Formats: sequence, C-alpha cells, structure tokens
Amino acid sequence: MMKNRKNIGMLKQIAILFAVSVVLIGLITSLSLYVVTRNHVDDDLVSRAHAVAADASSYILHFPSHQWLFRYWYENYETMDLQYEVDFAADEPTAEKYGQLNARQEEFLMDYATDADVEALPPEDQKLFAEILYSWLLTRLDSMAKGYECDYLFVASTEEPYDSLRVLFIVSEKDLERGPEAGQLYPVGTVIDAAGARQEAIRAAVSGNPQMAPNENGEYIDYYYKVDEIDGHEIVIGVTSNSRIITDAIRANTLNLSLLSVIFLILVALACLGLVLFFILRPLKKVQDNIRLYRRTKDSGTVVSNLSGLNSQNEIGELSEDVIKMTRELDDYTARIEKITAEKERINTELTLASEIQMAMMPGVFPAFPGRMDFDIYASIKPAREIGGDFYDFFLIDDSHLAMVIADVSGKGVPAALFVMATKITLAHYFRMNKSPAEILTDVNTAINSNNPEDMFVTVWIGILDLDTGRLSAANAGHEYPMLKPAGGDFRLYRDRHGLVVGTMPEITYKGYEIQMEPGSALFLYTDGLPEATSADGTMFGTDRIAAELNARPDAAPQELIRGMNQAVAGFVRDAEQFDDLTMLCLRYHGGRHRDA
Repeated sequence: MMKNRKNIGMLKQIAILFAVSVVLIGLITSLSLYVVTRNHVDDDLVSRAHAVAADASSYILHFPSHQWLFRYWYENYETMDLQYEVDFAADEPTAEKYGQLNARQEEFLMDYATDADVEALPPEDQKLFAEILYSWLLTRLDSMAKGYECDYLFVASTEEPYDSLRVLFIVSEKDLERGPEAGQLYPVGTVIDAAGARQEAIRAAVSGNPQMAPNENGEYIDYYYKVDEIDGHEIVIGVTSNSRIITDAIRANTLNLSLLSVIFLILVALACLGLVLFFILRPLKKVQDNIRLYRRTKDSGTVVSNLSGLNSQNEIGELSEDVIKMTRELDDYTARIEKITAEKERINTELTLASEIQMAMMPGVFPAFPGRMDFDIYASIKPAREIGGDFYDFFLIDDSHLAMVIADVSGKGVPAALFVMATKITLAHYFRMNKSPAEILTDVNTAINSNNPEDMFVTVWIGILDLDTGRLSAANAGHEYPMLKPAGGDFRLYRDRHGLVVGTMPEITYKGYEIQMEPGSALFLYTDGLPEATSADGTMFGTDRIAAELNARPDAAPQELIRGMNQAVAGFVRDAEQFDDLTMLCLRYHGGRHRDA
C-alpha cells in the first residue's frame, strides 16, 4: 500500500529545520550579546580566550602520551632539534623525521601511542617522536591563533609560587622573529617573568578559576587555563588578546548585523513553522486522533480506513502503517486473551476444588481428640503449588493405639496429588488389617509397584503408638529422620532405620523399630520441604535450625511448636520462592488415662 514510496525520513527533515534554526539563532544570539555586553569587553575577551584555550587543551590531551611528551620537552629541550616553521613539504626536516620513525617503527601509531608504547622505543626514536609531535602541536596552535584571531597563544609550565613561566610553545597571528628578546616569539625553555596580576591569574587558573590579567599598560590581556599537572609542575595555556581592537570591532559592526539578523530570523522562522505544520504536525495529529479513536471504540476498521490515505513520505507514513498493524494485532490478541482467560479460570476453579478435596482428606480440625488427656497432636501442610505431593494422617486404630503417617511423593502438582491419593487409600487399606508399620510398608510397596507406569515414588514414615505403655512401633521408607524429645530433655535428630522409598522396587521387606515414649516426651515429623527451605542467598534451613527452634520452647504444645516453626521458616526465606511442600506433624505423649468429652 505505502511500501514503495521513498522514505525521506522525518528525523532528517526535523534535523535540517532545527540545524538551520540553531545556526541562525546562535548567530543572532551572539550578535545580540555583543550589543548587550558592548560595555563589558572583558567578559567577551574571557569567553573567546576560554574557547581557544579549551580547544587547544582538547587537541593536546587527545594524544595518550601527552604527559610523557610534556616531561620530555621540559627535561630535554636543549638537546632537541626543533623546527618552528612547518608546512610539511617533502623536503622539510619534520617530514624526514616522520619518514625515519615510520620506517623503523612500522606498527607505531603516533596519534594513539601511550606512555608505555613510547617508553618501549629506543632513545633515538623517542627523541624523533618528541620532535615530530612538537612540530605538529606548534602547527596546530599556530592555526588556532589565526582562527581565533588572538595575538598570542602559548603553553608553559609553572610551579609554586607561580611568579614565572617556562615556555613550551608560543605562536602569534603575526610573523614575528623567534628569539629571547621582548617582542619576539620565545623558543622552548625561555623563562618569562609573571609577577603581579599575572601571578595571581596563574594561581587562580591552577585552582580551577581561570581569569584575565592585563599587562602593565592595559593594551594586552592574558588569560590562563590549566591543562595538566606533571611531577609538581602545572601546565597552563596562555591566550593574549588586544582589547582595543576587539572593542572597536564590536562597536563598528554590532548594530547593523543585529538588525539584519533579526529580520532574517523572523522570515526563516515563519517558513520553518509552515513546513513543520504541513509535513509533521498535521499528519501526526491525524495518527494521534485515530489512536484515540481506537482506544475509545476499539473499531479497527475505521482506523485502518482513516490512516490508509495518509501520504507522508517519512517515518509518519511508517507510523501509520504500524498503527494499522497494531490495531489488527490487538484485536487478535484481545480475542486470544479472552479465550485463554476463560480457560485459565476454569483450570483455577478445578485446581481450587482439587486442593479443597485434598485438604479435606487429611485431619484438619484441632484439637483432634478433645476428650483425650494422654496425648496431644497437631499437624500442618503448606503446598508449594495449588495442590501438593505431601500428606499426613493420624487416627485411633482402637482406644489405646494411635496411628501416624507422614509422606512425600516425588514431583509436584496434579500427578503428585493423584499419587498421594492412591498411596493414602492403599495405606488406609492395610492399616485396617492389624499389621505392624514394617508389614504395612512392605504390602503398600508391593501394591504400588504392581501398577506404577510413571515410576513415581513416595517417602513414608509410619508409627503406631500404644497409648497405655508408650511403646512406639515405627518404620521409615526413605523419609526424613524424625526429631525426638525424651522426657525432660531436648529435641534431637533420631537417626532411625531407613528402607528404600516406596514404589521403586518390588518385593522389598521393610524393617521396623521401636521407641519407648515416656510421659513428657515428644515426636516431631516433617517432610524435606522444611530442612531444604532456602533463603535468597541459597542457604538451606537445615536440621540444626529445626532442632534449635524446637528447643527454644521444648515444653510447648504441638500447635505452638509448629506455629513457631512456620514463623521461623518464613523469617529465614523471606521473599524467596517456596519450591517444595512444607508438612509437619508433632505429637506430645502425656501418658495416663484419658478423659471422655
């Protein structure tokens, strides 16, 4: 539709317009400032001197080896063969030196050489390099002096108390003879007296506050500008101007130039405003109006129709095409989002229902046995996702036997939840057969291995507590070690006998063990989500912290212990993501007879 038109470029159009405007406004501003500041010639001199000094400083400092050069010139000027007038003709000494150095050091780039590169050269090549660069800089400074119309431009070194300058370079817009006498251009190494106002101006420049200093009769003014500091020597640029000539030029030319510039600027400004309005603002307004129309109505057909006729041959034309494509893509995206959102809501509803069903299958009402005084039990589960792979269970097999189970299925989400249900149902079936924990694990493992196409597995700890005697029969299929607290003692990790996890190998016979629970003893069970809870820096909670947290209040009720453990884990991991289900079960055995509700 619009792809075959030549792309002129809105940026180029605006750049051209602004470039013209900036140049013209800059000229008019400069001339206007001359009118406003015609009685402040010193300020104008400072501005011009600062410009040439900054330009000269920038050129000098662009050489990476400038500090080495300054040091070499300062220390070896008497032995150097310097050429002060250079036009780089083929027969010039500087050109010959350049040819010699280039022939001997073919890979040496003078513009980019660092101090280390220069110091790696032989002494004779270092001397050639210093002499060549001196001629280059002298030529450049001479060009600057002419370009900025300053009378003298020089570079010198000085040091406390700044009452003298040692010349490194000096050039003039006039063809003056170079020599040691006043009125001549001083060669390198010449020391110039700088007492009085000049001394204070040098001190101010070194401290970062450059300023002017007039000579004795006021006809010339020096401006000093700090370039660098080397070995306690300050390198400064000096700019000398004739204040009378500048003042006369300002007075003679300012009025006429200002008047002509103002008239010309008005005409150009009107022309530029017309072009900007026609080529930029009008089509941009059309694009903007149609974007707003789409935001209000979501009517992509009207937007496409309106923008298809836009003929701007620049980025605005491309913008209109992008807006057309965007409205169509937004329509498609909105339709997809609505469909995805509906599907996600359906899945979330089903997951929520599944989670509620899963939680309902585990004891969740506490106190679980309000009529019993011989024991206290509490458990909690916090899935990492909507539905988890952990589960716990406890129930009275008969009036004097309490069964307890805690398990952790491999994986997360729906598959783990389904495996949890299958395991829980299987366990419940064998519990009813009056078997020991080891026998129950053996039968459950056989049953699960007979139909486990996904090769899932589960860690299980089973315990049956005789409430009359305190004898706890237990078996462990690859689950975490429990924490056991004897009466009057502290919680400690109980390294019980482990068997393989359930579901990995058929025909395994599990071994059980027994623990004698005395009145006042307690048992704390958990899944690996507790010791492996990880902080933002990758540190795990670990069993040492579990024991420390439990022993902070070893005689607390199970509910308080589990609540405190949850708070400790939350404070440890802070904002780190929970990667695993967190399940805990705590039993405190009191012994004695029970009381009916």
